[in-house]
Amino acid sequence: MAVGGRSKSDAAVVVRRIVDEFLSGRPLAHIAEGLNRDGITPSEVYRGRSSGDSWHVSSIRNKLRSKSLLGYVHHQGETIRDDAGAPAVYARPLISLDEWNRMQSMVDSNQSRRTGAKPTKGLLTGLLVCYFCEQPMYYQPSKARGKLYRYYQCASRKHTAISADDLESLMEQEFLEAFGELPVRERVLVPGE
Repeated sequence: MAVGGRSKSDAAVVVRRIVDEFLSGRPLAHIAEGLNRDGITPSEVYRGRSSGDSWHVSSIRNKLRSKSLLGYVHHQGETIRDDAGAPAVYARPLISLDEWNRMQSMVDSNQSRRTGAKPTKGLLTGLLVCYFCEQPMYYQPSKARGKLYRYYQCASRKHTAISADDLESLMEQEFLEAFGELPVRERVLVPGE
């Protein structure tokens, strides 16, 4: 089936090119320049939908953020899940889950460096509950004299905050003691005939 003058497999080759160049450390602007120079338009990769006539940093970043690379079904940016809670899959993944995770980390890192933004969520956000009042605990960064202090504090704010660094380190140690020896498993999709 042709997509904007190219076949689906050609579109997959273009996506693979973008992923490989990004993972090798090539800047998004250089990737966009190369695609534009080679006459490849975004509409050819986005299944014929109009996405502009040329690539920009934002269109490359959006493609790298798309869960369609994993073959997942998504709607309005949210992954659709099956009855078991696993992501619903509609196509063969174009990249591995490991590549996806590495890309997300690299995109986040690039964005933080560019904007100077700090992460707004703590590693344990949404998982902690205060021992005393059973209220959810939230990540609370604060800056004093140019130094960043990271804490978790309960929603009631009635109890002492806990150092995020200490708590995250303790949780990492506990997790590794409990699960560190287990083999890593990856779900692999075997396409049907």
